[in-house]
Amino acid sequence: MPPPPNVRLDWAELVRSDLVWVADPMHPLWLRSAWKGEVVFVRFNPKFPEVDLYSLLVAENEMLDFNDFPAAWVLRGDLDWPGYREPSV
Repeated sequence: MPPPPNVRLDWAELVRSDLVWVADPMHPLWLRSAWKGEVVFVRFNPKFPEVDLYSLLVAENEMLDFNDFPAAWVLRGDLDWPGYREPSV
């Protein structure tokens, strides 16, 4: 059995935090923000609705899946990642 992840995440505190999210230019479909001196990421899950819409990544081994973007969080800028294009129909 693998060791448990290093838990640094207090979800209740995090969702109350006023975080500003921007598109991560290095990872299509990822957002990035700063929380308690760390870079945190939200990834849009392309397999939605089979899985939750978002994954929050705090560290390599700490992740939390969720569906509702917290009201205290703000998305700033476009969701237009470099090199990303809408699929042609």
